[in-house]
Amino acid sequence: MLLELLLEDERREGQLKMAKEMLEMTLSRLGRLPNSLLETLHQQQDIERLKAWMQTALTAQSLDEFISKM
Repeated sequence: MLLELLLEDERREGQLKMAKEMLEMTLSRLGRLPNSLLETLHQQQDIERLKAWMQTALTAQSLDEFISKM
């Protein structure tokens, strides 16, 4: 049981890391990401929120638009 919990936690951490990296890469097409935005992205621990932000990032025409829709 403990091993299963540890593995689940590692899997979750891996998903969060990958989601953050993909979001950062997607947003970088819009320009240099402000440190405040990077900090917000890196602190986020909700995978569903990251997925929603990715959807927004895919259609945003600017970083300002993305930030306003977060």
